[in-house]
Parts: sequence; structure tokens; C-alpha cells
Amino acid sequence: MKNLFDTLFLHRKHFALFYRSTVLIIALYLQVPVSLMAQTATAPAGVGTVADPFQIATLNNLYWLSQTSTAWDKNFIQTADIGRF
Repeated sequence: MKNLFDTLFLHRKHFALFYRSTVLIIALYLQVPVSLMAQTATAPAGVGTVADPFQIATLNNLYWLSQTSTAWDKNFIQTADIGRF
């Protein structure tokens, strides 16, 4: 027969496991909307020449560049600090 200490310790152990699982689920739930936000490819200013390079100023411009393989051999310049968050 278990004594009171063993019973309380088991309940505390299960509660800690439940608490950690709940915190993890909430953290993942809050991250999902951020990761599912779709990017919009927006063509940057410029034409890609040495005299008028593509001007990458936003995350959408950078996404456009990553999706437009015909622009990869062109000239471009980053004109702003592009931060995801």
C-alpha cells in the first residue's frame, strides 16, 4: 500500500508532465500562424542592369528574387534592412 508521500509525489510528477506538454502545445500553436503566412512576390524597382539594378528593399522583393530564376544572373542591390520579425 502506498503511503501519502508516494501518492502526492506521483500526482506532482504527472502534473509536471501535463504542464510541460500544455506549454509546448501552446507555444507551437502560437508559432503556426507565423510560419503559415504566405509571402507575396513583389517585383523590385530597377531592371537588373549595372546602371539600374533590381533594388531589393522588402521581404516580398527578396521572395520575388528567390522565385524568379531568370533574374539570378542580373544585377541587384539590397537597399534596406530586411528582417523577418
